[in-house]
Amino acid sequence: GIFKDLNEGYIQAWMKAVKAQFLLWPVIDSVSIAGISLVFVVSVSWISQGFTGITAGIVVAFMGYISRFWEPVSNLGNFYNAIINAIAYLERIFETNDEQPLVDDLPEAVEMPLIEGKVRFNHVNFSYEKGERRILKDVSFSVEKGETIALVGPTGAGKTTIVNLLSRFYDVESGQVIIDETDVRSVTLNSLRKQMGVMLQDSFIFSGTIMDNIRYSKLDATDEEVIKATKAVKAHDFIIEMEEGYNTEVNERGSRLSAGQRQLISFARALLADPKILILDEATSSISQPQAQLILRFPSVNVRVSANFIWHP
Repeated sequence: GIFKDLNEGYIQAWMKAVKAQFLLWPVIDSVSIAGISLVFVVSVSWISQGFTGITAGIVVAFMGYISRFWEPVSNLGNFYNAIINAIAYLERIFETNDEQPLVDDLPEAVEMPLIEGKVRFNHVNFSYEKGERRILKDVSFSVEKGETIALVGPTGAGKTTIVNLLSRFYDVESGQVIIDETDVRSVTLNSLRKQMGVMLQDSFIFSGTIMDNIRYSKLDATDEEVIKATKAVKAHDFIIEMEEGYNTEVNERGSRLSAGQRQLISFARALLADPKILILDEATSSISQPQAQLILRFPSVNVRVSANFIWHP
């Protein structure tokens, strides 16, 4: 619903900008051409009638002056079009920023204690819109510290929904999501999520160096800590083989990297933050089975929850 409303508003603002663009520039151009044509017709008429003091050179020069007069006016019109487009984008940005989050800290929320690692879903029910079909119905399970579980099922079964509820991107309709006997709704979002590492199938790579991409999860990390994380996920070898190693520039979304390399860099980024809970949403689809096993056994991670990921040790 929110996404649809935002897109409809964006379309309306964009169409207004396009209408202004396609009206302003043709009008200026048409007036310029009409003025030049009028001068040409009148001048030819006067010359043919024998008016003295009017020559072909004067007519050409005058037409040139008219063209140069309209050139800055046309540029102003194009500049106005650019402003209109920018205003349309800014309007959507401001409206998006003004949207109230569906999940926020409760007034009595406290800091999440250091996570030990026990996770429990207690009779959880959830649907994305009130009154619609429930995605999760009376779901209960528990994950002990150091345990790895896999959520397996067809598309739409609710695997991603479960990991979203654990990270509290959504709140449950009823029931509880409990970490170490603490309901996730009773703690602040920042204190909860800073102890979690979330890996999605579509790993986002920023424009910049590989080192900066990995350090994004822990901005004060040293180079040695970054390298330690890449070695843990077996990404160090392919990184040092690149032309500038960790200082190699990559494009936005990592177009010059393979899908597996992007996922390994994202894994290193997640592990660098030293998460107590590691959530994987089809995050190992392009990574070899031995590498995936090594990542899931990373010693500082207390709980690993993987959606639709199966491996045999």
